[in-house]
Amino acid sequence: MPGLPPISVREPGTTPPPNTRSSSALPEFIIAHEIGGGGIYYPEYGINTINYFVPGAAYYVKVDGNTNFTFPACAGASIVSAHKPLRPQNNTPWYKINYTGVSHTVVFAEGATSQLEQGDVIGAFTQLGSCTGIANITPGTAAGLNVFGDDITTGPIDGYANGEPLNFKVFRPGCATQYNLDVVYDPSSPNAEGIFSVNGLSIITNLTMGASNIAVHSLNNLNIYPNPSKGIFNITGKSLNQDIEVVVFNTHGQVVYQQKPIQSNKIDLSDQPRGIYFIKFITGTSLKIEKVVVE
Repeated sequence: MPGLPPISVREPGTTPPPNTRSSSALPEFIIAHEIGGGGIYYPEYGINTINYFVPGAAYYVKVDGNTNFTFPACAGASIVSAHKPLRPQNNTPWYKINYTGVSHTVVFAEGATSQLEQGDVIGAFTQLGSCTGIANITPGTAAGLNVFGDDITTGPIDGYANGEPLNFKVFRPGCATQYNLDVVYDPSSPNAEGIFSVNGLSIITNLTMGASNIAVHSLNNLNIYPNPSKGIFNITGKSLNQDIEVVVFNTHGQVVYQQKPIQSNKIDLSDQPRGIYFIKFITGTSLKIEKVVVE
């Protein structure tokens, strides 16, 4: 990819470029991340886990202005092999990580990682406790983490919902312990609110570690049926007697229904277009999100 050092299109026999800052990168270029994988190229922070662009793979590229990217012509006899998305080495208890086609890139700047130890692993977790991305840490070196969102084409919730707060933990292999992280966002970054946004970009400049805590959600006994439905969803469960707020939003993150506190065991979305919606139940200490379909 001419004009975008140190990253390039992979060619036979080439060596991946070093993970260093590039002062000669295109001024319009900001960041690239792999779709469905963990690769990130962010020259401003010296992050390059993509190493090189692979023909046949998919990347999201953010630029500041009009920019042309020209790939070299393929040789007549060349064959593009199947590309396996990059996945960070995972030596944590968070065995199942959901990789989807939508993500939000989070950068832990040098000042944040300097407070961690060699070998630490940062993970992003939804309010339901699912791990949706990890990054291996070298203290004092910026690290990038692709946080994956929910795939709306699947039934179960397998990632972050648009507008859901970002949460992080760190796993320390030396003592086999995980800690909650409180983080500080750079207010000048595009998404400094600490919430998931498709193709979002957040920069974390500082962090503190707290005691490990795996939340037990008191709303887990809530059930919704039928699903799919024509728009009327019934709610059952012992938690209905709590002071619960109900918020429903569409796949664009727009709120289409809200009750505070919940006043009925039915949610009526019959006036909404057919499609996928997310129902969020909220108390002072717990949160539960369910994906529903209006036929």
